[in-house]
Amino acid sequence: MKLPTKILLGILLLEAAGFGAFFALKALTFKVAAFDGSVESKNELFSDYYERAAKVLDGMTLDEKVGQLLFARAPEMNIKSVASKYHLGGLILFGRDVNGQSLASIKTKVDSWQRDLNTKLFIGIDEEGGLVSRLSYAGLSNFASPQELYARGGMDAILADTATKISTLDSIGVNVNFAPVADVCEDKNSFIYARTFGQGASATADYIKNITEKYHGSNISATLKHFPGYGCNVDTHSLISVDTRSLASFKENDLLPFEAGIKAGADFVMVSHNIIQEVDSSAPASLSHDVHKILTDDLGFSGIIITDDLSMDAIAEYYHGEYSAEVQAVLAGNNMIIVTDYVTAFNNIKSAVENGTISESYLDYQLMPVLGLKVEKGLITQ
Repeated sequence: MKLPTKILLGILLLEAAGFGAFFALKALTFKVAAFDGSVESKNELFSDYYERAAKVLDGMTLDEKVGQLLFARAPEMNIKSVASKYHLGGLILFGRDVNGQSLASIKTKVDSWQRDLNTKLFIGIDEEGGLVSRLSYAGLSNFASPQELYARGGMDAILADTATKISTLDSIGVNVNFAPVADVCEDKNSFIYARTFGQGASATADYIKNITEKYHGSNISATLKHFPGYGCNVDTHSLISVDTRSLASFKENDLLPFEAGIKAGADFVMVSHNIIQEVDSSAPASLSHDVHKILTDDLGFSGIIITDDLSMDAIAEYYHGEYSAEVQAVLAGNNMIIVTDYVTAFNNIKSAVENGTISESYLDYQLMPVLGLKVEKGLITQ
């Protein structure tokens, strides 16, 4: 089957854009495989939907492509016009978007944002349960932490809660949950501990496998976070975290839950802002191509890789790279980036494409999983 001309020609320019012969060949193989039926399912999560996704991509403007990379915090005003103007790929609901409302009113609001969009939005929320539960804090649910649920009734209680969570999120128009937390931490004094399963790598991997299987096939996409494993490090909302553990330690422990979730069909993986010293001491994981290669090459993930929020201080206050954080995030291998300042992110990425820092062919390559999942979920209507 013939590939759209822009994609086929663009892929051949990847090497000139600085990604190397190997990456160019990998990208070309990816595109051809997506259309000739030779894709192995373990490597191409949304390959059944790539033919239609590529047709959509071939008709998109540069502005539309750039916008689809952005998973933005929902602005306080003029949400529908903002989403349309910047062609946003997704919007995230925070407390201010649900407080003082009913489930029905949230659904009405979200539906109004989606109306008339040919490429509809991912609507995301952080609904981990326990400390991070937007709906519970708004009095609209009572989702407990995984540790509390497990203490009450073991894995059965967790899975029952997950089923209720999926149903509730679906009822308000959410289609992406930024959960479950796949981090391994057994230190009760750690910042992240209360949000984790609170047990070792093997038990956490089993928990993640079960949770992800519950999401798989539903209208809600699960997000494994925070790759490659947060450990028991400091809070990157306000601090920079340097993880000095060996790569062998990650492979023996932290990567196991992510591997289990990927095999169970997770659609998204969120990458942390921790600096993984042994892998790349020069950049946070979210902005490191070397860290992303572990996720794609070693663990075989072909879904949507997304950054943690780039407005966190670990990036905003401590990152001083050659390119803006948004541009570096795309170059590192993220398919989407979480942003609050979507205007700056949009302009920076668009300028990077126009000046050749990011080739448009590479942009196309990164967007295929995004559009593939949107086709699968019925979010693309043209």
